[in-house]
Amino acid sequence: MPQRSQLVWVDRQGHEESLPIEPADFSDVAISPDGQRIAASLRNFATGSNVWIVDPVRQSMTQLATDPGFNGWPLWTPDGRALVYSSTRESQEGRDIFRRAADGTGPIERLTKTTLQQSPWSWSRDGKALLLQQFRPGSPGFAVSTASQDGETTVIVPAPSGQPAVSPDGRWLAYHSAESGRFEIWVRPFPSVTSARWLISTDGGREPKWAPGGRELFYRRGSSVMRVSIETEPGFRAGRPERLFEANYEVSTGEKAWDVAPNGRLLMKKPLRSEYSVNIVLNWQEELKQRVPTR
Repeated sequence: MPQRSQLVWVDRQGHEESLPIEPADFSDVAISPDGQRIAASLRNFATGSNVWIVDPVRQSMTQLATDPGFNGWPLWTPDGRALVYSSTRESQEGRDIFRRAADGTGPIERLTKTTLQQSPWSWSRDGKALLLQQFRPGSPGFAVSTASQDGETTVIVPAPSGQPAVSPDGRWLAYHSAESGRFEIWVRPFPSVTSARWLISTDGGREPKWAPGGRELFYRRGSSVMRVSIETEPGFRAGRPERLFEANYEVSTGEKAWDVAPNGRLLMKKPLRSEYSVNIVLNWQEELKQRVPTR
């Protein structure tokens, strides 16, 4: 059953402003580097999932990926000229990473070739490495991997971990992991991820997002949006988690459920009530007899 949601901007106090875009069955959202457009994947139970470009200023939506099957988890390239996304367009065995110009022109380029399920989440600062979630059937969950320019992928944080996010200065990698038995937020140096690690959340957390300046890290804990102050000099240090606000916004089940704009506003998906309803009629036999008398 479709789950329509409204895209909304939310500030630190929890005040929201709806985008002038019709509600839809959005699954993933990703804000462009200049903050002007949004890439979103829309679920369609008849044809699959496809990637669209949302322009709030022009109040328009343009479909970018039109292949049947699954197309999702869009991510803008650092220059904002193209998007990468996960797709089954050339294989039903796995989900590979493809790139296409944001204006829909030119060829669709295949970046990886695998039988695994891959989804793009973040870029290294120089744009040479793409951070992925990579799922291998039979494994305990996603692993954090990198894809180089030649398409080779390397696991850098083993499963169960995922949703990697590289800091704006390119020095730190945030991700969530269930290695302790529940999901928590961790940070490691990047790209030397094996040299150290720090626990960020203290009572569970998922979906980490860096603030534009890299001095804060946001994450989700149930229906709450949390923040942690970050210091990196003379060494890495995380502050105490604080709750910004709590509201009924969609929480990820493996999707990109929210994002942070360059101006610091949060993009959230606000679920709408279902248009479908079920009416239960009691003692319908008696009512039927009254409406249609029998001899």
